[in-house]
Amino acid sequence: MLQSLLEERFNLRFHKEAREFPIFALVIARPNSPGLRKSSVDCGRVMMGALEEGRPLPSVKVCGGQNPPGRLTAGGFTMANLALHLSRIVGRHVVDRTGLPGGFDFDLKWAPIPVLGPSVPDDRLAMTDGPSIYTALQEQLGLKLERARGPIEVLIIDRVEHPPPD
Repeated sequence: MLQSLLEERFNLRFHKEAREFPIFALVIARPNSPGLRKSSVDCGRVMMGALEEGRPLPSVKVCGGQNPPGRLTAGGFTMANLALHLSRIVGRHVVDRTGLPGGFDFDLKWAPIPVLGPSVPDDRLAMTDGPSIYTALQEQLGLKLERARGPIEVLIIDRVEHPPPD
């Protein structure tokens, strides 16, 4: 609906295409890491069952993650979920190349990158204890981020105009 509004009102024309960009590949650094535990819950099945039966969705601890700065506690997380979260943390697209199927339970702790700015509380500026996200992944989960290049879908704006007066 929003797309059609933009196309009509602003004469917007665009297309999508894949372009090569620097990415990170999430890979196994150390097999059978004790920090990465196979989940006993099939979150896909649990979520679908809850939606179909009108039950409340499971708690975040069961099928999801809690993400305060510098910590990701997850239950039933797939490696694709982890890659998506890592993309937000490291500021670069992360793709799962672990080959690990199913969900996992883990608790990952790292020193978050301090957020700077005039409205940032002092306690957010001082969070530098602990390993970097890269070191924490290797030491705690037996995974690592490798530099790579890969296709990322981008939106190309071909045309846009000022809207006509009302």
